[in-house]
Amino acid sequence: MLLSDIGFAKPFRPPTRYEVLRFRYSSYLGEKHPAAKKVVMTFTIRQLRQALSSDSRFDDAWEHKFKLLCGTRYNQEKDEVRMSSEQFPYPAQNKRWLSDKLDEMIEAATVVLDFDKVDIRLEIHSKTSPSTTVTSERNGSTKYPRIGSN
Repeated sequence: MLLSDIGFAKPFRPPTRYEVLRFRYSSYLGEKHPAAKKVVMTFTIRQLRQALSSDSRFDDAWEHKFKLLCGTRYNQEKDEVRMSSEQFPYPAQNKRWLSDKLDEMIEAATVVLDFDKVDIRLEIHSKTSPSTTVTSERNGSTKYPRIGSN
């Protein structure tokens, strides 16, 4: 007997345009682990703007301010924001905290002053490596990037 015969299984339903947040949990199969409380939330800016498109406040200027508020959590190559929390003892509390912070960031991007001239430079997600490197004194290898060089 299959679970679908009993009525427990539900058919797959793709997410609606308003369901843009994805949450990732870690489970260690019944073992207590410090990382089990961690929750990672990801979403794309494009999908978030589509979900918020009914409000006229969410325009291109808002998107730019929101990306600035996200900082290094925003990946330009994927147009994705990734936020995580593990400060509370239960995953549900961390998920709620992430959701609340996202709401605060969305609201802050609507009221923050003019940041149109601020450029978004997030080299942390760049695939290109820095041109200057430090050579190792032992074998002359160049695997560590030099920080603060010209």
